[in-house]
Amino acid sequence: MRLRSFVGSIAIWALAGCVSSGVDGLNGAEVNEISGNQPYSISTSSDHARVGDTSQRFELRHGDCRGYDCDNDRQRIELFQSYQAENTSVGETIWYGWSTYLPEDFQDISPANTLMGQVKLKDWRGPMWSLEIKRGALSLVIENAPNFGTDCPVVWLSQMRGRWTDIVVKADYRLRPQESRSLEFWVNGQRSRCGWSGPLISQEMLDLSTTDRLSFRYGIYNSYVSRWLSRNATRRVTADQFVDLHEDSGHIARSPSNTPFLYDWGVELPTFVAYYDEVRVGSSREAVDVRMIYDNN
Repeated sequence: MRLRSFVGSIAIWALAGCVSSGVDGLNGAEVNEISGNQPYSISTSSDHARVGDTSQRFELRHGDCRGYDCDNDRQRIELFQSYQAENTSVGETIWYGWSTYLPEDFQDISPANTLMGQVKLKDWRGPMWSLEIKRGALSLVIENAPNFGTDCPVVWLSQMRGRWTDIVVKADYRLRPQESRSLEFWVNGQRSRCGWSGPLISQEMLDLSTTDRLSFRYGIYNSYVSRWLSRNATRRVTADQFVDLHEDSGHIARSPSNTPFLYDWGVELPTFVAYYDEVRVGSSREAVDVRMIYDNN
């Protein structure tokens, strides 16, 4: 039985049978309200499918921002798991699985960031962990690390273009993780050397949050895009530097402008397209790993 798939900003329908919806095992997936809201932003596509006939197609173009993002050097099209859904509680080990297909022309816009997946705790600004395209790889980033910005290349971007990549994540959200590694990854069935050995959650985070629930998010999310625009600009832009203070963690990020889409840099961000399929959140690897699910059937 397929659960709900969210397409566009207003339509939800139930799917069943052998046609892949792009979302399986999530208790509904909702569009982040500050996501781009264009006819092309998110759709069901038959161009590529990991299983069945269709997948979710995301497209993000220069200036596709809304609300907070437009004044904070960001743009995105992102789906998120409800905080009230199953398998969202702090104090548990939660598994995530999904497949993504990146076209051959998918670009890395470092030193700007391109997030493809993250887990958030309500009222804490930074993610517990995220997967970001940077320096030629899809990298694990832990924002609450002692040295903020610690990252590890999970899979090289060159290995992802033009094919499906299956990703599985195991995350232990206990204050004192039960195992030596609180975060582990598998890529195309192989365990990655990337991971995390310390707690993903702290008491300080829980004290600032109004809930102990987490939310898994995926799509295409660019942050600090003015870094790339400034580096590649063909026209001179005079703007005030953006100093972005994360008040909860104390982290400070800097970029050339908080409102990059108000200026003509002589260049625009590339258009990003990504496909997602077989997205699941569960309590075991067997419940979320597309390879194990279909191998066992």
